Amino acid sequence: MRESTKGSRLIQVYDSIAEFAQDATRAIRNPSMPGRVTDNDADRNDFCAGTFQDAVELAATGWTDQLPDALAIAESAVEMADQEHMMDTFQPQWDVTGAEVDVARYLSGEPECMIDFPLSKTSKQGRVITLVASRSTSASISAETMIRHGQVAVALALALARLGHAVEIWADIRLSSQNRQGTAPEGEVIVKVKDVNDELDPAAVLFALAHPGFYRRLGFAVIYDLPVRRGKTRRCVSTITAIPKRPDPELYPDGAIILPEICSDYDVPDADKFLKQYLGELGLLAE
Repeated sequence: MRESTKGSRLIQVYDSIAEFAQDATRAIRNPSMPGRVTDNDADRNDFCAGTFQDAVELAATGWTDQLPDALAIAESAVEMADQEHMMDTFQPQWDVTGAEVDVARYLSGEPECMIDFPLSKTSKQGRVITLVASRSTSASISAETMIRHGQVAVALALALARLGHAVEIWADIRLSSQNRQGTAPEGEVIVKVKDVNDELDPAAVLFALAHPGFYRRLGFAVIYDLPVRRGKTRRCVSTITAIPKRPDPELYPDGAIILPEICSDYDVPDADKFLKQYLGELGLLAE
């Protein structure tokens, strides 16, 4: 784990899900850790979609329960890109100038007898695309909403990989925090889910971008263990009111796609519109 500061904001960077889970496991041993981070009562398990130990195990194995839905959405996106983009790539146009002669039109005296083959806007194969998914949510957001929202983000990542692009994926937890004393720092925890050179593991990506336990179990443990840089003590801030914020683009490569955070239980994007928007911005769909 790498730690740095940006102004008053503390930033912790994890190079893998495994490292993130390991640090969360260490953090819960802090005697001042709030009980609500680690308790396993039924209501809490619904809120987090499982226990803390469940989240640790899924960090190692990936999450497959909701994978078929994400794969189906991704497959639909790939078909959409093929139909709307690839088929429109080479559309012949007739004019008075062009690359080839249309002999039949030339012999008939038609002045627009030259054929040209203009290219539609395409993406370069092999380009590197960085996806940053915000995992910050308020306590009012249901586990079901987090899952459905995350599935669409996973589908985008899978579709980009299927379309021949090298994808780097990050999960970002950025909070503007306050405690009763007004001394809690603003923090940002970022986790590398997939390196650009790694083989894409759909189950691992699904856990990191869609499972509530990634944030509400592992993330909470890490967040509450953030050092408070006031005086010389390192203490757990147990009374934070977290306000989700958009990831800081300056922490990521230029051109990174910052996927939106969840603001309400109604904030689940329509899969087709969401994928068309981002695939269109990347030049993978015809206008």
